[in-house]
Amino acid sequence: MGKKLLIVASKRYGDYVKEIAESMGCFEEISFVDNDRVDAIGKLEEVDTFYPDYMYAIAACDDGAERLEWNKRLEALYNIPVLAHMDSTVSPSAGLHSGCIVEPRAVVGCGSEIGFATVIGANSVVEPYCFIGDGCTFKSGTIVKTTSMVAMGTETEQGTVLFTSLDNGQ
Repeated sequence: MGKKLLIVASKRYGDYVKEIAESMGCFEEISFVDNDRVDAIGKLEEVDTFYPDYMYAIAACDDGAERLEWNKRLEALYNIPVLAHMDSTVSPSAGLHSGCIVEPRAVVGCGSEIGFATVIGANSVVEPYCFIGDGCTFKSGTIVKTTSMVAMGTETEQGTVLFTSLDNGQ
């Protein structure tokens, strides 16, 4: 049995997440579980029934809090992967927690910690030694400056620049 991935509660973002997962080349099958998709293999209330045929699942909700809650629910049965597009750059010393999605041409710098179920948007940059909380959503072109700390659930607009010192300005 090969690696199969369920994309759960995906709405509009699911197709993009599927393309990111496909770019990684490590899943032999990728399917949707959602109440609103005609191509879904099941409804949200049936998500538990796909285990153990599917060993991996990830929430692809637009909303960070909802994405985080779904991933917490899914981890009772499934492995929650980190998805990083093949055209992104993630430093080997960066720590990405389960449920993170790194879109194309995004960069995650050395020593940075990215919280659970956080999305790093296309062309975004998380510079070195940042701490990003759980459930954040960085839209395309976001820049998080070196040594920043970003609170849980933060959502940016395209092109936002964030800087909040880890040392509280001292």
